[in-house]
Amino acid sequence: MRLVAASPNLPADPAARLLTIVRSLRRSADVDGDPLSATASSPCWAVNLFAVAEPALFGLSAHPLPFPGLVRRRLFRADRDPDRDDISELILDALYETLCDVARVPRAAAAFAGAFPVLREQSRLHSVWMLLFAYGSITPAQLARALPCTKAGAAKLLRQLAGQSFAVTHGRYEPYVCNLRFSVDY
Repeated sequence: MRLVAASPNLPADPAARLLTIVRSLRRSADVDGDPLSATASSPCWAVNLFAVAEPALFGLSAHPLPFPGLVRRRLFRADRDPDRDDISELILDALYETLCDVARVPRAAAAFAGAFPVLREQSRLHSVWMLLFAYGSITPAQLARALPCTKAGAAKLLRQLAGQSFAVTHGRYEPYVCNLRFSVDY
């Protein structure tokens, strides 16, 4: 993937560049007569990983940004030939999702500050909230490994968030799920 993306022969235009990368990495023939099988072992994950880690290779950004799903597996299907419109649509979708994610984070932080105006200086509750908000759900055991703290301490922090309706759980052994959504309209 790195060799293909770093080739000096790639077009400068981000959509044309990404289309060239996808075409050079896709399988030319279907697998066992099934064109969908080629997508199972496609390098789609590698393209998306490089888009996040090294977006300059794609002509997208000089700095790493979270481009969720810049390319999709359907582009690697042997029975389809992706075109510039497919790639442009995916780039615009990824940039829109990135913009929405960036806009939601300050809203989540502001909601937390409004609900918990007075916390001790060493409180980890804000960190817990931001982790829960980012991942969408988390178990006390996962949180205990992330902080690090005890599982009981992690469960206590999650219960505090649940007490203010920031999180909800559907059972003792179920993960805590983020209960707040922030709409972004652009």
